[in-house]
Parts: sequence; C-alpha cells; structure tokens
Amino acid sequence: MREKPQAMKAHLANHCASCPEDISTYWHKKLTEKINQYTRRLLDTEVARVTNTIYSELKHCDNLTL
Repeated sequence: MREKPQAMKAHLANHCASCPEDISTYWHKKLTEKINQYTRRLLDTEVARVTNTIYSELKHCDNLTL
C-alpha cells in the first residue's frame, strides 16, 4: 500500500486487527478531522454561491417582497 497513503491510514484506523489501539485511534481522529474540514469547505462554498445568487437577484429586482 505504499502508493496509497490515504488507504493505509484508513486501514490502520478501521480495519487492521493487529494495529495497536492508540495507533488506530490516532488515525481515526486524523481522518475524521480531514473529512470534517472537507465538509466544512464544501458547505462554505455552497453558502457563498447561494449568497452571491441572492445578491445578484436583489440587484435586478426593484420591488421585492419576502
């Protein structure tokens, strides 16, 4: 698995029965943090896109009622 470090990390975190528990826990936390950061970036990007769309629509509307 040398060519795929992410696969090795996931294996150590989730599947390796011979891996010490502290190592497994360490990689599980690291992978969880990475997933959370990725999800947060996706959410931030989507919020920015929606906000820009709303502002763009507001610029084109003279009489908008919410």
